[in-house]
Amino acid sequence: MKNALGLILFITLFSLFSCDSEPAKPIIDSLEDGRYEIVQTLRNGKVTKQLDNAFYEIEGKMVRTNLTKTLDSLSSEFRLQKSTIKHTNAEVFDFDVVKNINDTLELNMQRGNFTFEMILVKRDTIDE
Repeated sequence: MKNALGLILFITLFSLFSCDSEPAKPIIDSLEDGRYEIVQTLRNGKVTKQLDNAFYEIEGKMVRTNLTKTLDSLSSEFRLQKSTIKHTNAEVFDFDVVKNINDTLELNMQRGNFTFEMILVKRDTIDE
């Protein structure tokens, strides 16, 4: 009986310590040139239409976007560092890149007490 309890305790402890709580996030280190447009935005987990006309246009290390503090279209250089887009123009929001698959970008940002989750699709594939 003692051996069975010891075995159960060993298996339980082994199971607890061998499980990772979260899989490692892939690091995104490149973005494809093109014009991306928002197809869905969540604000604090709820659908919002606030950014329906937003776009993010990448050309090399430059970006033109209206995802800015004033929602005006601005240009900025950017760098991609550990899946985070950092812009040199402080008026342009910085983003965490969650996914970059084929023609789709998923970007997250924090603005005050709001968390925005945005799905953008490359313009030339929206109508296909």
